[in-house]
Amino acid sequence: MNTLGNILDALEVCFGIYSIAYMAMFCALGIFSYIEIKKYYNSKIYLHNDVIIKSNNTIGVSVIAPAYNEGQTIIYNVKSLLSQEYPKYEIIVVNDGSTDDSLEKLIKEFSLIKVDFFYNEKIKTHTVRGHYKSTNPVYKKLLIVDKENNKSKADALNAGINSARYSKIICTDVDCILRKDTIAILVKPYIEQTTKTIATGAAITTTTGSGFTINGITVGDIAATLSTTTASDAADVAVTAINAISDKSGVTASQTGGVITLSSKNGGDIKLKTG
Repeated sequence: MNTLGNILDALEVCFGIYSIAYMAMFCALGIFSYIEIKKYYNSKIYLHNDVIIKSNNTIGVSVIAPAYNEGQTIIYNVKSLLSQEYPKYEIIVVNDGSTDDSLEKLIKEFSLIKVDFFYNEKIKTHTVRGHYKSTNPVYKKLLIVDKENNKSKADALNAGINSARYSKIICTDVDCILRKDTIAILVKPYIEQTTKTIATGAAITTTTGSGFTINGITVGDIAATLSTTTASDAADVAVTAINAISDKSGVTASQTGGVITLSSKNGGDIKLKTG
């Protein structure tokens, strides 16, 4: 019994030391993180997002979003991607051989026409059938690449890269909802860092499990969104989800300054304030 008791006592001591060391390590990481963050914000090369957004000399960015059979939500998703607050970017949606009406909806909604496009196949991909641009100057930053499906998202991304105007690339999904300052945040390291920056990234959260019901239609796993921190961003997510099922629910939504307006096809508006 004494031997067993000694073993248990020793294990308790070991676990105690491990727990203390574990907590001490995280405390140290927290302190070091605080110091580095403070140094970053106080550094001479720190740029506020507004400076980047308003500059005429920003880095050009191509946002590539593959789409396969996204006809139900593709219009609202593309409009969301086009709402970036950044002066120099393009949105490249790669229709990856969709068998639904995704391309037809895009052509109709954005007044697209097939154009002669110099496609430089720097990366080998499956057959690209054509490129589409809008006749409406409002959507001049939108490019649609239509290609045959190769059962590979990477192949669709490569077709987008071959079609990209700019050297900086952001890869996302067409059903992702980006914060309006996403591009500005992701290009900052390229501008601020004195050392060579290879790539940047962002945290992603999902709306799974946050469903709600409109006129008996449940809105659930509609999209994934970059971490939302403002009322306006939260409203954008809700508006996109509501409009995605407007054909079934009879309700459309819009938002201004974090205030969501719900409009019924039968008449009448309801205003909701986020915050």
